[in-house]
Amino acid sequence: MLDRLDMVRTWSLGRDAGLREGNADMALVVDMDDADAFRRYSADAGHRQVLNELILPACTRTGAQFEID
Repeated sequence: MLDRLDMVRTWSLGRDAGLREGNADMALVVDMDDADAFRRYSADAGHRQVLNELILPACTRTGAQFEID
């Protein structure tokens, strides 16, 4: 699916380092150029399908978006 998501520059998936109790078990970080790229990514049918069918039924999701200057 990532080959269709040309707005994704890089992505990283990793397990929590265990430095603080109560953290999430893992995190996915997706790097994009700008807010418009995020909006296209968020609206993509393939992305929505993976989110709705695989991720949301299996785990708790917490999202955050931020810009790096």
